[in-house]
Amino acid sequence: MLNEKKLRILFLHPYGTLGDWNHRLQRQIELMAERCDSKIVTRHTSPINGVDNIFQAQIKDAMQNFKPDVLYVNGFVVAHYIIKTYPKAKIVYDMGSVIGRQALIEQSRMNYSAMEEKPIKELREIAGLGFARNFYVMEKEVMSKVSAIICWEGREAGLVQKLYALGDRLKEISMIVHETPEPIPFEEKEDRTMTVVAK
Repeated sequence: MLNEKKLRILFLHPYGTLGDWNHRLQRQIELMAERCDSKIVTRHTSPINGVDNIFQAQIKDAMQNFKPDVLYVNGFVVAHYIIKTYPKAKIVYDMGSVIGRQALIEQSRMNYSAMEEKPIKELREIAGLGFARNFYVMEKEVMSKVSAIICWEGREAGLVQKLYALGDRLKEISMIVHETPEPIPFEEKEDRTMTVVAK
């Protein structure tokens, strides 16, 4: 249908310029651009400082002029700002890694196996302790307010369900593997430290 209205998606993330380490987000942006009217608003944002005035103004401008149908948000600090500022917006939260897991690792040095064995109540109590408590509480609030959550499949998704009981709002995705870069010529590696390990 020639006149079919495309979904308008505003993509928000806290990284500024994307690099090789967040290739998946770059691919997500490309796929959205093929099927939707999309706009990207980004600014480097630290979890400690939060969404600054410049980023807030950029988001406000996009909301008023682009008029998105859906906000696609990566980064729990940005997502938390959005749920507070635009509570009626339809939000898809692309969570990347789980902040609650980081809290559990820092507080108790638990690995995935230990987390899976812990009762839900105890796991949540541990995640809500100490210096990581604020991050866990923010993530929990985000999880309760957004329309859908995107997460790595497998154990990561299992932990998210255990911590936040998301039901079918949680959408698991696979890791995306892409071509590795061209090998670095040997003469460019001569001054670098090389380690040889026996198999």
